[in-house]
Amino acid sequence: WAGGGGRGDGSPTGTRTGGRGRSRDGDGLPEEAVNRCVLQFYFYQAMAAYRAGRYSDFRQLRDIMQALLVRPLEKEPVVAKMLRMMQFLSQIEEGENLDCTFDKDSELTPLESAIGVLELIQKEFSVAERTMETVQKMVKEAAVIVCIKNREFDKASKIVKRHIGKDPKSQKKRNELLTVIREQNSTHPMVKNFSYKHFQQSMFQFLNTYVDDSEPLLLTPMEGASDSAAAPEPMEGATEPATAPEHMIEAVNTLEEGSEPMEISKEPAAAAPELPGASFRDMERWAEESGPVLWMKCGSSSLLRGSLFCPGSS
Repeated sequence: WAGGGGRGDGSPTGTRTGGRGRSRDGDGLPEEAVNRCVLQFYFYQAMAAYRAGRYSDFRQLRDIMQALLVRPLEKEPVVAKMLRMMQFLSQIEEGENLDCTFDKDSELTPLESAIGVLELIQKEFSVAERTMETVQKMVKEAAVIVCIKNREFDKASKIVKRHIGKDPKSQKKRNELLTVIREQNSTHPMVKNFSYKHFQQSMFQFLNTYVDDSEPLLLTPMEGASDSAAAPEPMEGATEPATAPEHMIEAVNTLEEGSEPMEISKEPAAAAPELPGASFRDMERWAEESGPVLWMKCGSSSLLRGSLFCPGSS
């Protein structure tokens, strides 16, 4: 899920409706409609995997969704929304892997790409400004701390100067981070106490607010089987996941290390199903402009859809 979009405009991987047109199997449903239901099914499976900390499953489900995008697919706001969420979560999931980039035209780290996608999410999902400020702050600081943990101090410094401004609200944190970078102090409490697993779950809880709670069509026949299903697999090396938006406040407090804690806005979330901030025409525009190929660069290799392997990923 290219961080800056297939065409560099920040759009998530788009949908394709050309070529085969509205293909049908006999008198059955159009393929576009079937593919939308399948995409939605795998989206909910991917979200469940991410929530449980089963990140290997999440990556596999993400790749299945990506492969489906080369087929005819109904262009609806709900599809655009699912793809945007998968784009952002994919960048967060790869955030610790500095050998990967989601942008063809630059060497941005995955979390830097996520910063750009957040701006699009704010517009398309009508996120409250105060909430978005909190989330952006968390992602920016995480992007810096990940670099410090990997002793990529030059890269960390560039991220601070590029994304953390000199305004009074962020001046203290900016100076503190630059001091840590200058001293190359990877044992500073702000760095040492930072938990990437908690950060991942905080980002999930933020997005989960905008997920439609209605059950996808393909899950309905499985209700009976789910009662006898095995318990979910434990998180991959993570502590207990967050269960409420307030968990994000704890993550911010960890980053702050003694500074005044931030609060998540208590404003009600925007209605999930309709993307109130973006029109259907907007969705069609970026879907048509974006290509259907996942692009990530890992080390010296450029990999296309179906061949996604980053160092440290399975």
